[in-house]
Amino acid sequence: MNNDLVAAEIQLNDMLGIADNYAYEAIDQNGQDILTRKTNVANGAIDVVTKAMEIVGGAGFYRGFGLKRLFRDVQAARYHPLPVSEQVKFSGEYLLRD
Repeated sequence: MNNDLVAAEIQLNDMLGIADNYAYEAIDQNGQDILTRKTNVANGAIDVVTKAMEIVGGAGFYRGFGLKRLFRDVQAARYHPLPVSEQVKFSGEYLLRD
């Protein structure tokens, strides 16, 4: 679980570096880099919360515990622009241009 969290954090920080406080160039390479990392960060976050639920067990579903809400909310990362299938298509088209 920690490995997934650290990987997601590193890639999230990398995304922030690419965005450079909104001073980035609007080029396809930056879009490709951000979208690839976004997918990896989203998948990492989902994996972390899923593993946390597995570790905690049934108690994770109690509202007062707080993990249930995180588990539910993190699922939305799959549908945030761009969904994985569209990101993979975008990346494939970009990488095969040359």
